[in-house]
Amino acid sequence: MTKFLISFLALFFIASFTKAADILVSTPQELKAAAAKAKPGDVIVLKNKVWNDVQLVVSGKGTKEKPIWVKPENGDKVQISGKSNLKIAGEFIIIKGVHFKG
Repeated sequence: MTKFLISFLALFFIASFTKAADILVSTPQELKAAAAKAKPGDVIVLKNKVWNDVQLVVSGKGTKEKPIWVKPENGDKVQISGKSNLKIAGEFIIIKGVHFKG
């Protein structure tokens, strides 16, 4: 029983100090690399700007409890325009606050 309690407390202690990361990206290449390295609960933050003629790729694996988020740096100031596209692959990935303009 004591070993179980010690193991449980050790896991709880480690889990409580494991934080999700906020990863700021400003290029399609940085976005792709950040998504590939993202862990459940991480937030990929898109630099506020117009992303023009870009091929954006987000591929990762979040969980129901800790999805991977992709969102603007502030508010809803990310615009994807021109001949651009956004490809999403994986599980539990949430894209928020991104606007598309043709």
